Amino acid sequence: MNDKVQSVNRLHREAMEYTDQSLVARRYGNREKYLNFTKLAFEKEAAAAQLMVDEDIEPTRSVLHRSAATLAWRCEEYDEAKRLICRALAGNPPPDIEYELNDLLEKVDHALLGCAETNGNYRATDETTSKVGFLKVADVDGKSECKLITEANETWTIQAPVETMNEIVRAYFNRRVEVEGKQMKKMRLVKRILLETPDQVRAV
Repeated sequence: MNDKVQSVNRLHREAMEYTDQSLVARRYGNREKYLNFTKLAFEKEAAAAQLMVDEDIEPTRSVLHRSAATLAWRCEEYDEAKRLICRALAGNPPPDIEYELNDLLEKVDHALLGCAETNGNYRATDETTSKVGFLKVADVDGKSECKLITEANETWTIQAPVETMNEIVRAYFNRRVEVEGKQMKKMRLVKRILLETPDQVRAV
């Protein structure tokens, strides 16, 4: 068991190192490096979670699965993220971790419902729509998100590519803009629009 714990700790530490590098890449707007480092972090954390899959050691087991699922979600490995979440929930996660897992599962399901798989890549399937409002709260919790508050006081969550967030969204933060993008099929709590390209966020 000691050897297994050491292996888990080593894999987790390596995953965190790759995660740190991914955050640096995101800060500089390098989406390719961000995704590459995030995928490497995911692979390490998923391996650590796999070592604990048959162990009833909580919260370690569920925390590792949650972390691996979060990294899978960030690098758009949605099916893998869902598998890890369901495996974590099949154990005995503490109530707070269970809540976080279910919250993440909702986001993953949301992404899956709003995307169609084509040649291994995901693309939005709904028609383009637009909303006018003020951009608020840029890069929410490191998820490349911001809030659009319309004049009717509606709140839309905008998910943007990293380079769009850095170069465009932050430039127009707290300004009145029109955002064009693809609306996800399933709407729960907040409505989501995917920004397509930087030129589709413009001041009005």
